[in-house]
Amino acid sequence: TPARRRALRAARTLSAASAFSVVSSSLYLWSVLLPGLQESLGCTRASLSGVFSLATCCFTAGTSLGARLFGRTSVPAAVLATSFASALGLVAASWASSLPALALAYAGVFGTASGVAFALNAKFATSPVFAGFAGLATSIIISFRALGAPILSPATRTALAAGGASEALWQLAATIVVFSLPIAALMAHTTWDELLGGSKDPPPAGATPRTRAPADERASLGILWLCLMLGSFPGLLAHGHAGAMVATRGAPAAVGVGAMAAGSLAGRLAAGVFCDATSPRRALIATPLLAAGALGASLLVGGVAPLVVSLGGMGLAFGVNAVAIPLETSTLFGPRGFSKAFGIIFTGWGFAGLTAPVLAGVLFDRTGGYAASVGACAASLVLAAVAAAALPRRRAAE
Repeated sequence: TPARRRALRAARTLSAASAFSVVSSSLYLWSVLLPGLQESLGCTRASLSGVFSLATCCFTAGTSLGARLFGRTSVPAAVLATSFASALGLVAASWASSLPALALAYAGVFGTASGVAFALNAKFATSPVFAGFAGLATSIIISFRALGAPILSPATRTALAAGGASEALWQLAATIVVFSLPIAALMAHTTWDELLGGSKDPPPAGATPRTRAPADERASLGILWLCLMLGSFPGLLAHGHAGAMVATRGAPAAVGVGAMAAGSLAGRLAAGVFCDATSPRRALIATPLLAAGALGASLLVGGVAPLVVSLGGMGLAFGVNAVAIPLETSTLFGPRGFSKAFGIIFTGWGFAGLTAPVLAGVLFDRTGGYAASVGACAASLVLAAVAAAALPRRRAAE
């Protein structure tokens, strides 16, 4: 029956996208690989950290530009192409004998391919095949992305101990290729028409006579960019400093990292249900305000517990953003306009990723603590909620 076919198509897409989330999150195994790379290349930790910063930039560029590739080949071919490009970057990184070679392979090739894979997975997550439970489906898919590093890290650590960074990079490349084959098989009968709601994405800007986008469309792009940048700012700051933040109050670094990770996962899991029950717009308003309150309380009350709660709040806002922003983008721009719009909006994440950790470091050097950074994060979250409140309440005309 048609209903049964739709259910099977949704289940197949959900399974493939969840598995692809695990594969496309492998960029974040960097911290596992870092000691081995430092030993094999003889580089400082600071110089190697620069490689990951460059990889983050390439990831953002890949996400922004990758949307233009959709529809130019089959869905299974897109899955295999991004996976094989990622594996190629890792293999090249395993051969790198210098820092520039590692940067070119890991950041330039692997980082960019990971960004394209993320853009592809975001399209899977917001597909019309999930009509009726779009929030829940997106939440599941994005949550698997958060679980990717924990799933892949044990094998990576084992390979690192057995054969060093080169062996670990080779194994990770092989894992990505092996994962990609059943994912592509699950998507074998999936077409871009299904994923895009009956039509392919519009051609890139400049391919048709130049016309300016409607004012409300440009405004929505700008607002969502601000929501993502401001809402992600605290989480990206915490990714770089959570352990050090709790250490200033006498707690083990793992407590801060764990609080951030737990909040992020909880936000991803809860966001889908909340968005289905209300709307992504309301999630983007309520969650930052809740997290900002936790951060404010940690400034007023000393001790470890309030700071841990505030780090959990940063993670919560970060996780909700990861689900609600794609859903709201799909709501406002429709399946056909999602890819181009999301590619633009996601540059806000890259901007926050470049500025947040650096600002925290500068403020720490000047003040000797993280109170100023926590205050900046609270202000950023309040501004994110204000920006979300300006989003239109109805779907934009397609």
